[in-house]
Amino acid sequence: MVAKRANPDSGVVMKHSSPPPAKISVVVANPNPISCKLLGAALEKNNQLRVIDRVSSAAELAASLDRHSPNILLVSSHFQALVGEHFRLLTSLLSGHAEVACVVLADESVPHVVAGAFRAGVRGFFLCADRDLERLEVCLGQVAQGRIWIEPSHLKYLVSCMPEGVASDPAPRRRTTPLLTPREEEVVQLLAEGLRNREIAARMNVSDNTIKNYMFRIFEKLGFSNRVELVLYATAHMAQTTPQVAQA
Repeated sequence: MVAKRANPDSGVVMKHSSPPPAKISVVVANPNPISCKLLGAALEKNNQLRVIDRVSSAAELAASLDRHSPNILLVSSHFQALVGEHFRLLTSLLSGHAEVACVVLADESVPHVVAGAFRAGVRGFFLCADRDLERLEVCLGQVAQGRIWIEPSHLKYLVSCMPEGVASDPAPRRRTTPLLTPREEEVVQLLAEGLRNREIAARMNVSDNTIKNYMFRIFEKLGFSNRVELVLYATAHMAQTTPQVAQA
């Protein structure tokens, strides 16, 4: 696939030539039924998106995910039943629906909320204060392709929450005792580009099981518990070493 760099102010840094799915299925979750309906109607005007459900209660959402298994779950940060208690309920829901990529809509950047969202396993954190619907649609498309959507200003929040020793400047560590082997570093870089395990295996000319083994060792060395944390580390790592970084 051919990748190119877009205008860094546009909100999209890396774009691939292969098209997104014909229809990205979306469940919209907002505690305000009117807001939920309006957002769903706005998104349906995009012919790449299909809003398959709108929910305003946690009980409805659990049933909706079981019934529809959407590509994207779009959740408002005002949905306290889901995001309260450090995203406890949302974490539980996402752990039971690994195929669903979650994007949180928020009106403002609050460091502990941003960090908590990604710890919960969300794939995107979108600031909707500017009401930029077109940019939100791009965000959903990128997340549906397996990428992470994160505002550049949010990276510092996430780096500061990384396990001790990981968030520090990696340059001195590479000059002495590297934390990751060169092949593990290559896996991390390809992961930051948005590639899935099978695509990484093909790029590195190894088996899928070999990549799984690499991932296990990387998780163990860096102290991470899920793929989202690793992608965020990879993104922050690339930001410190190269301008070709995949961010929102």
